[in-house]
Amino acid sequence: MTGISVSATLVVHSSACITVDALTVAVRGSGGAQFDFPGAVSSVQICPSGFTLNTGARTFPTGNYTAFGAYLISGVWTGFPSQAFNVGAGGTTTAPSWDSAGSYTQVRNDEFTSSTFDTTFWEKGWFPSSPTQVTLPVNTLEQACYNPSYVTQPGDGLLHFKLNHVTSTCGSGASLRTMPNTASLITSRGKVQRVGGNFEARVFLPSNAANQAVGWPSWWMNGVDPPLWPAHGEIDILEGLAGATKGYLHYDNGSGGDANQGWSSASPFVGWHNVGAKWASTGATKTVTWFWDGVAMNSLSFPATTLEYFVLGYTISNSSATPAFPGEMLVDWVRIWQ
Repeated sequence: MTGISVSATLVVHSSACITVDALTVAVRGSGGAQFDFPGAVSSVQICPSGFTLNTGARTFPTGNYTAFGAYLISGVWTGFPSQAFNVGAGGTTTAPSWDSAGSYTQVRNDEFTSSTFDTTFWEKGWFPSSPTQVTLPVNTLEQACYNPSYVTQPGDGLLHFKLNHVTSTCGSGASLRTMPNTASLITSRGKVQRVGGNFEARVFLPSNAANQAVGWPSWWMNGVDPPLWPAHGEIDILEGLAGATKGYLHYDNGSGGDANQGWSSASPFVGWHNVGAKWASTGATKTVTWFWDGVAMNSLSFPATTLEYFVLGYTISNSSATPAFPGEMLVDWVRIWQ
């Protein structure tokens, strides 16, 4: 809201420790005017464990803005992906990065700044019977059980998803499984479920020296039963599969089988990215459009109209590029607009 003083938090990670000459949070108005946050820091070492910059506070006049972190090395400033916001008499709102000037109703904004995991929105594991249960993998391609202790929110502004080459056992009776790895997953099943909308998350995808996405990181939506999969639909906003980064749709192909439509990036998107999707669920044209850092990557038809819940996870399959164990996928924020 106009006249209200606000500050910013920037969390930065690097694949190897580097020292930057300066680190700041910059803001640009719609006309290009600078409205940077105070509190830039100099001679900062950034390592894989991360560095957190908490800026000073300032106010903004009414208008549309773009905020982004930036670092200085050898006289050259480099910006991180940006986030748009609007300041008006009625308050401050955000919009998806692919339509920063659009008018949206935001129904969820998880920043993960506290050290308390929000169980009103998320649950850990795949269909757990208790909060501490180690659960079965989602499908037979996965090579890990899901341990709730592998999802952590330490208060650094990030949600951490761990993957490790540690044997785990899950299930019971005929479904008892012993897997060579242990993984992490959360869902909004039974808590927040949507038909249509705009969904975006800022995600860190770990990589190897060949610039491949390692393990099986994912940010997706799964339909509510009944009907059973694939008829209830599935929207894979992001998957790191066999070293590549991809998006897929699953729904009934008209014969009871899986339509399995998808696309793959020409080169893997690894490191920090804003990853999102727009699900147009009404009218004659029902589609899903994928976005990476605000740029449309592909759009495909999606006839499913069932409520879907959100899933974030980091696991591994026998075709995954192998991470340096233990590995972590990180999530900075999750935002949902209707």
